[in-house]
Amino acid sequence: MKKIGLCGGGQLALMMLPWIKKLGFSSVVLDKPGSSCDGIADTFLSGSFNSISDIDKLSNCDVVTFEIEAASVAGLESLEEKGISVLPSSKTLALIKDKGLQKSFLQQNKIPTSNFIVGKIDTIDEGQLKNKVIKLVTGGYDGKGVWIPGQSEIPSEFLQCDCVIEDRVNIKKELAVVGVRSKVGEIKIYDVVEMVMDPNLNLLDYQSSPADIVTEIAVQIKDITTKVMKLLDYVGVLAIEFFIDQDGKIFVNELSPRVHNSGHNTIESAPTGQFENHIRAIAGLSLGESTPGKESMTVNLLGTGESGRVQISKDPSLDKDIKVHLYNKSDSRPGRKMGHATFIGKKELFKNKKNEIKDKIIISGINSQE
Repeated sequence: MKKIGLCGGGQLALMMLPWIKKLGFSSVVLDKPGSSCDGIADTFLSGSFNSISDIDKLSNCDVVTFEIEAASVAGLESLEEKGISVLPSSKTLALIKDKGLQKSFLQQNKIPTSNFIVGKIDTIDEGQLKNKVIKLVTGGYDGKGVWIPGQSEIPSEFLQCDCVIEDRVNIKKELAVVGVRSKVGEIKIYDVVEMVMDPNLNLLDYQSSPADIVTEIAVQIKDITTKVMKLLDYVGVLAIEFFIDQDGKIFVNELSPRVHNSGHNTIESAPTGQFENHIRAIAGLSLGESTPGKESMTVNLLGTGESGRVQISKDPSLDKDIKVHLYNKSDSRPGRKMGHATFIGKKELFKNKKNEIKDKIIISGINSQE
């Protein structure tokens, strides 16, 4: 039986575990104790996915993948040097996790993205930052590592750091698509989804599928996704976030070399979900069909109220067609992703179902001092 190593044991790894088992493999997860996969993976290894020496603990696996861009590239390279398959490759991770390199890759390959420079904002006149978006070159995730001048003071973590300084897009819609490519080059692409962001937390509030866009834009997005995967000789799931501006022009916002929040709906909506297809791809199996997909809406379940030991309140009258996925996190804090809920049904019902989810599933923390 093949052993599949997971670098990182959070919610994305957690949602891969059932498919690893169903497809006949065993899971080996590396992360700190208490992470989502602790006690659930076939083998759980205590360690840091940032550590070269800790990643070496996965050296008895047949294939290793990662659920987070913060995984040590050097550690994954070391596994590859020992003959262990790392998919997507450490080279791909190194390119995508550095937003400057990622933007340069897009630009050099004539893939539409906003104009940018890489530099330190401390050395740039404040007036030149007008209508720009500033991103840390590395380390940003879930709304962190992004600053829009004029909306707040410069965050301290941006000072003296390399940043991508890009033109601000006049956004009409935020879209995303998940694609998957196998070892032999088979490609499947899921329906394009529309992303609605939480304006305060700057992370996904909910997404709907399929996106309300004309066929021409959907085709362009899928063609770009195919092109990127081929250029990278990519294996596994790749998510791409897009902007559509007020003139209908497409821009690639960011690439994510892993299973992704924008594809969580595929667990219920697609013939084969993103998590199963990722495992199929890295294990050398044929891919399952990604379409046709059912109409769906997925809502992130975030921590509210106090920080502390997690407390979940789920109203029993919640619509049975709403599928709830909790992430096995022991502690909650405001704005932390604690789970998601997906509704399969008609688009005209989405607004009411979104409100029902938010009203009937409440996740908060219990302050240990109380």
